[in-house]
Amino acid sequence: MNKKNYLWGMLIIMMVAMLSVGLTSCSSDETEDVSPQTKDPEEVKVCFVYTLDTSIGSPMTRATGDDIFNEFYAKISNRDLIPDEYQLTLTETTTGVKYEFNGKWSAKDLITIRTGKYKVEGYTTASGTHIQEKCSIKFDEEIDITSSSSTISLTAQYNCFLLVFIDDNITNLANIYRADGNKGYETFEDFFSLSNYRYAFVNYTLYNSKHTGNGERISGEYKNGSSFIIYTKNLTFEKGKYYIYNSVTNSFSIPKMEAGE
Repeated sequence: MNKKNYLWGMLIIMMVAMLSVGLTSCSSDETEDVSPQTKDPEEVKVCFVYTLDTSIGSPMTRATGDDIFNEFYAKISNRDLIPDEYQLTLTETTTGVKYEFNGKWSAKDLITIRTGKYKVEGYTTASGTHIQEKCSIKFDEEIDITSSSSTISLTAQYNCFLLVFIDDNITNLANIYRADGNKGYETFEDFFSLSNYRYAFVNYTLYNSKHTGNGERISGEYKNGSSFIIYTKNLTFEKGKYYIYNSVTNSFSIPKMEAGE
């Protein structure tokens, strides 16, 4: 090989080497400039169900020694004594976006919502200003909805207390209250097959309104036609507990007067 051809050969080799280095560098630079794409949340269809929280209260703190509550609890836990309608608000923890849903548990509606973490607040409450025929429950927890979620189980908490009156002589029992100047009247329910039991679930204290005093009371009648009144102004009840009154009378005891000078 003559000197001229040798120089040309070396020049070509150097140019190929430089081109190779340039391509490698360019490829490296392009890789570094590409930032990872943030994946948008997916939309999934989920169905909400609930279970009663029995970890506290076992399952509803006993306020008296009467076992009649066992029958109530059986009807609460199998949903016979819980309203079917619900109102739920789901707040996305990362964005604060709120989703509101109203529906019926029995419908088992499929709800379209984005994946992510949510704060759940809501309730299921029967009709009645103070007392209801069914047990009110509420929801307050955080959940995580993933792409594989199909059924979301919420934990239900008691949002009421239970009053039970037992007296063979009672023919009717009602809650009398005043709201906005008008008198309200709510009837206690008959306890299933036992006609001498009357009950109500209460999701507010019976005296929790601006019209406190003698206007708010539980009123009833005996079989002989006489009536009685229980004033509720100073009564305090706790949610998640039940209270059983084994007799209802309008009598009271008072000590004899002592002789004076």
